Amino acid sequence: MIHLVTANSFSPADSGIFYLIVALIASLALPITFYVLRSIGIFSLAKRGGVKHAWLAWLPCVWLFVACKLIKETKIFGSTFGKMALIFTIVFALSQLLYYINEFFVYFPIVGNILHNKSNVYIVLEQTNLLPNNVSAYKFISGVYVDNSFVYPYKDLFAIARTMTIISYVSMIFELASLIITISLYINLFRKYWPSQFVLVSILSIIGLFGVFAFIIRKKQPINYADYVRSRYASYYGGQGYGPYGGPHNGPYGGAQGPYGGYGGQGAPKQPDEPFTDYQDPKDRQPDEPFSDF
Repeated sequence: MIHLVTANSFSPADSGIFYLIVALIASLALPITFYVLRSIGIFSLAKRGGVKHAWLAWLPCVWLFVACKLIKETKIFGSTFGKMALIFTIVFALSQLLYYINEFFVYFPIVGNILHNKSNVYIVLEQTNLLPNNVSAYKFISGVYVDNSFVYPYKDLFAIARTMTIISYVSMIFELASLIITISLYINLFRKYWPSQFVLVSILSIIGLFGVFAFIIRKKQPINYADYVRSRYASYYGGQGYGPYGGPHNGPYGGAQGPYGGYGGQGAPKQPDEPFTDYQDPKDRQPDEPFSDF
């Protein structure tokens, strides 16, 4: 049986398996919801974008491969997401696999003892002195205590603990690489499908809301981010082109004629030739070439 221990009382669950099922459902309800929303979003974008095997978006970890194909032309680490899609997916899958292997080593003894040995497990929620005398601390989780009937399924606890430590360190490396990959993916995916809000939604996706935003953008059309920036720039500064001051690229300041060409217009009109040149004294006229008289 599982006992929740507070500062002043025990709160036992009537059935260990019932408590485990309820706790599991409660802890997985939100992640499953986000998983479904993300899968629908990535699958819809892939189908509309002509990505092969779009159904892979429904598979754990493999969804990353489909997402990379949606931004396959985007460069990263000297290559593109399209070429690195398989490598990124493997790194991401390994980080997840190592995490769950470690979790298995931690929780397998508890589940086995509750179901098989009917052992008592005490989860201490607050500092208390109410614990029975015949309990000992669980080896792999702080704040959890077990009674004398608890049996560890591992022959060498020290070896298991050392293995779990190694797995944790290796997992940290893959998790860091996976974090960099997913952040880059979020930024470039939203730049393509939601450029006006890509910074905000990328940040919110990093903290766990990617599924929600992937679902929101499922019907959006892809946009070239460079063209989007140019159009915003032109609409802000006005003019007919995309020079630094809104004009076409015919002069350093966006004008069409002359070195200063105006700000967003067609440039200053060309200066007319000197009037009455035919009636001027030849000596007063500007020569076509310097030193022409010599």
